[in-house]
Amino acid sequence: MFIGDIIEAVIESIWFMMPAYAATIIPIYVRKINFLDYPVNEKLFGKNKTYRGFLFGILSAILIVYLQVWLYNKYFVMRALSIVLYDRVDYVLFGFLLGFGSLSGDLVKSYFKRKAGIKEGRQWLPYDSIDYVIGALVFISFIFVPSLVHLIIIIILSTLLHYSFVRMSYNLKIR
Repeated sequence: MFIGDIIEAVIESIWFMMPAYAATIIPIYVRKINFLDYPVNEKLFGKNKTYRGFLFGILSAILIVYLQVWLYNKYFVMRALSIVLYDRVDYVLFGFLLGFGSLSGDLVKSYFKRKAGIKEGRQWLPYDSIDYVIGALVFISFIFVPSLVHLIIIIILSTLLHYSFVRMSYNLKIR
């Protein structure tokens, strides 16, 4: 594999995972909205996993896939950098699977984090950085499976992006 091929695979991987990334980020930004602000199950998952986060996370993933479909159909460069044939995608289903999958992966991790006695807000390496990725990939696998190269890039890149985003969020006092 040449450097150009690696860069292309990285861009393809980021593009593919954008809905899952959005689904995990959006709940942080909508936490002040007083709508469905109820924990899914505080005892099992903690107080920060809310129905509001799930709703807005899934809706953001669906919106991102809608935009991906639109850009794919409008611009050749987006077709060239897509591992998915977006002109054949049901954007609601695709977005739902990536969004719900990423949030469910985070929820499963939170369950085991509580069982391990780790307090909310504390890091639990390496699970904090791969939980949503695994969840998204498991759920989307019902209709699409990325290549092994893309899977490896997605896991490595998502881990790096997660830690960068967490650091940035703390520096900006968002978290």
